[in-house]
Order: sequence, then structure tokens, then C-alpha cells
Amino acid sequence: MTRSALDTSRVRGDAGADRAASKAERTQPGWIDRAAEAVRGFASEQGPLSFTIEEAREGFQAPEGVDLRAWGNVTRRAIRLGYIEPTGDYAPAASSNNSPKRLYRRGYAA
Repeated sequence: MTRSALDTSRVRGDAGADRAASKAERTQPGWIDRAAEAVRGFASEQGPLSFTIEEAREGFQAPEGVDLRAWGNVTRRAIRLGYIEPTGDYAPAASSNNSPKRLYRRGYAA
């Protein structure tokens, strides 16, 4: 895959996450903040262990009709607030046929 194709894929993925997050906020105002707070709580319990966002979201239900792509915005917010940080490593995720997903660890503000 070329650099241009990767950049295009990232832009399209971010746009999808933004649309999904906007819908989530229209459906349940404040949902993104509550989800980011749930990620913070999950991360604080993990200690030094790494995890995927898929693992972090297991105990937090999205409102009916909310696309899981909204978790892209939740993840970006949790990183920006220092709740989590990427480790630089990847692990297979069940939600995407074991394709690699980024691993995170507890951030300084978790």
C-alpha cells in the first residue's frame, strides 16, 4: 500500500469516526465524555498492563444506534486528556477478524 493510500484511508477513517461521534452526541449528549471517563477508569485498573480499546469498551455500552466508530473520538479524547497513551505495539482484535489493533497503557492522568 502506498503512503498516499494510507493517508487517504486515515482521513476517511477519521471522517467516519467524526460522523459517528456527532450522531452519538445527538443521541445521547455527553456520551463521548462519559465514554472517555470509562476508559480512564478501565486504564487506572490495568496498572502496567497494556490493552486494546476493544477491551476497554467491553463494560461500557454505547447508546442504541451508535456506531462503534464513535470510539475513535473517545480514544483521541482519552489520549489528549492523558488517560491513556499508545505503547507503539499492536495485538489482534476479535472485533476485526484478528487484524492488529493499537495497544495502550494507563496515562499520567488515569
